[in-house]
Amino acid sequence: MRALVIAALATAIPVAWAAALSRSAIGRPDSAVTGASLLVESQAADTSALRALMDALASDGDAEVRRAAAWALGEMEDARAIPALGRALRSDDEQEVRLMAAWALGEIEDSRAIEYLTSALGDRDAELRRRVVWALGEIEDSRAVEPLARALDDRDVDVRRAAIRALGEIEHANAVAPLLVALKDANGDIRKAAAWALGEIESSRAVGGLADALEDDDAAVRRQAAWALGEIEHSSAVEPLVAALRDEDAKVRETAVWALGEIEHPRAADGLAAALRDGDIRVRRKAVWALGEINLRRAPRALLDALSDDDHVVRRGAARAAGEIEDPAAVPGLAALLRDENSQIRRAAVHALGEIHDPAAYEVLVEALEDDDPIVRREAARALGRRH
Repeated sequence: MRALVIAALATAIPVAWAAALSRSAIGRPDSAVTGASLLVESQAADTSALRALMDALASDGDAEVRRAAAWALGEMEDARAIPALGRALRSDDEQEVRLMAAWALGEIEDSRAIEYLTSALGDRDAELRRRVVWALGEIEDSRAVEPLARALDDRDVDVRRAAIRALGEIEHANAVAPLLVALKDANGDIRKAAAWALGEIESSRAVGGLADALEDDDAAVRRQAAWALGEIEHSSAVEPLVAALRDEDAKVRETAVWALGEIEHPRAADGLAAALRDGDIRVRRKAVWALGEINLRRAPRALLDALSDDDHVVRRGAARAAGEIEDPAAVPGLAALLRDENSQIRRAAVHALGEIHDPAAYEVLVEALEDDDPIVRREAARALGRRH
């Protein structure tokens, strides 16, 4: 069980203890890595242990021991192990050792590993290429963008998807152009992943391609594109997102509403007002929130109507949005909500009335001091106090 001794070295456990552990493990069916995992702790290894592990990785005749050594070096996260792990990645005869070496280089998260990892992107084994791509993403260095962009042409769809995720993790603007190409891939999962990565990067250069993706045949891609546009928060996305409010898929419409709320541009007001009449309750709930996020001077008629929506969440959200807009036209509808049987809605109405600087709102707040709910009465009292 040399792998157990390797694990002991990885945690700077005294050699005598490691030997005893090794003897006690003889005859047990545990695999090398499982046995090692029982011993490895988070404490740093000393230089002699690191060297011993690198020697084992380079020259031990047992592949499981070399694999365990690579694992232990990854757990240590010591950049001094990068050359040894890089050599194992390039030249070890066993795939499992090479896979573990790639994993370890990703765990160390040091840019000096990029050269070793990049050289393995042409390997014949797709699983190894996927592991290498993952490791490059873990390092999160802009120098990995170019080799990861090349991996977007890999013949294996899982490698391409992993490369997209890695580019999204790195979040560098140089990845936008290749990801826009991936956004037109024949595989829907690849297009969806590309939209996600572009949202993570948050570059306005991606808006045009993502706007086009709002018309993708795959609803999941359209939904991810809408999300990405919301993450980017650029006003040029308003019109395509408003158009997406007519999408046949309710989840796409809901995400488009959310994105418009994130962008917070007044040009979205009419589209969001129309969304308040959507047949899907989730869309209406999100629309009242989004309208409250936009800096409007007047509450749309549809928002005032939403104060009497059948859904209590929509009514409460409409009250909150009316308070954000501070339009006196909302006072009658908010006053009506003070008769709502749901106390949370009455609380929201009182809070909104407190934000509206109008004599009519003042009168309604005075009436709210007689509410059955002490929280409503307390909120009304505070609102009245803030007006003086």
